[in-house]
Amino acid sequence: ILFDPIQTTRGNLVLKCLRLTQDAIDMIKTGKNSFLDPKNIFEELPIKIKNPSLVKALLHNVSQGEYNADKEDVIVQPGGGSGDDLVAPVYETDTTFDRLDLSTNPYLEKNLEFMCTWVDDLAAEQGKFQYYMRGLGRSGDRR
Repeated sequence: ILFDPIQTTRGNLVLKCLRLTQDAIDMIKTGKNSFLDPKNIFEELPIKIKNPSLVKALLHNVSQGEYNADKEDVIVQPGGGSGDDLVAPVYETDTTFDRLDLSTNPYLEKNLEFMCTWVDDLAAEQGKFQYYMRGLGRSGDRR
């Protein structure tokens, strides 16, 4: 199994599964050192990533935009006195999976670096302003 960390940091999960072809295995078993076309050494196998059933159920609920609250947040519906009038509230959620797309990660990282720089600049300017105001206060006390 091959994993490409460079592409993965850019937001694209890259996994490849390779195995030796039967021709390559036969050549290794016989011990011959004959020519084998490089295209015929490895064959790529398809990879299937499976989610457990609970994760599938969660993703289905999230894709519908609703999920149930905890049992402690039970709401009593007005009506009959039966035990069926207790209902867990359903909360609306924003279920766009676009936020999970990491292909914009380099841009996001660069923007966060710029914001940190700007915050540092703002803090420096604020310190200069406070120093100036203290200087004005001292000069006013001298008069």
